[in-house]
Amino acid sequence: MNKNNLSKKVQELIATGTPKQKAQLVCTDYTDKIKQSYKPLLTDEEEEAIRKSLKTDEERREFNKWISVYNIYCDLIPIFGLAYKEYQVLAEKLLGYIRLWEAYYYEENNLSTLYQAIKDEGDEASLEVFSSTLDSLTFTEGKLRKDKDGLIEIDTSRLYEKIQKIVGELTEAYKTAKCVVVVTDEYTKRTRSAAFRPEPMATAIDQIKEDYALGVAPRYSRAILNERIERGEHITKDEALRAVYPSYDEIETPKELLNFFEERLNYIIKRHGK
Repeated sequence: MNKNNLSKKVQELIATGTPKQKAQLVCTDYTDKIKQSYKPLLTDEEEEAIRKSLKTDEERREFNKWISVYNIYCDLIPIFGLAYKEYQVLAEKLLGYIRLWEAYYYEENNLSTLYQAIKDEGDEASLEVFSSTLDSLTFTEGKLRKDKDGLIEIDTSRLYEKIQKIVGELTEAYKTAKCVVVVTDEYTKRTRSAAFRPEPMATAIDQIKEDYALGVAPRYSRAILNERIERGEHITKDEALRAVYPSYDEIETPKELLNFFEERLNYIIKRHGK
């Protein structure tokens, strides 16, 4: 094998790298190769050189152990991916309604501010035109109301009912996704193998733990609400109602679900002879 065909990084790895470090690069390269948007890290010749650099049986066993760990994660991906996708679909649906709710929130404030400004000017003609315009406004998931003092409100009770229904569905999917994450995290901690998680799995785990509500506004986050409660802050009724996006920490992990995914993981581990 021509040494000049090997990159400097691979030459250094062959010379000084541990079997674990060599296995990690080979596994990362494999992940990149199966993702067409990623450029492979290694040529076939470089991968072969890395494998041939393992001189003792002990080094080869160590290298193969980490390859097996990586393969266990890969075999877990279909189960993990299904739980993640079900959660993600419902999360995006809920976020869509939350964004609509947020738009109504700003529209309500804008209309009230505009009404007050026209009223303060004392221009009755403009006020009549504005009121007439309000009467013609319609909202898909809201109903415009104005009290005797001119304060404008968009009634979103129907939208809120839909949001609560989706929250219930999302919470159930979240339980499943969290159970898969818990089981995977425990395996990772036990084997000290975080570096061998395929990138799509690592990204999905981060996204499941992420507070998506922050992408719209913190007021919709249960996690933020709980932090405020812990600090002893006063929480209004509206603030409590708006904090609808579930907190990862609050999601239950039913024992039967944990047992199911633990059994699936153990089956995969046994299949790999580990």
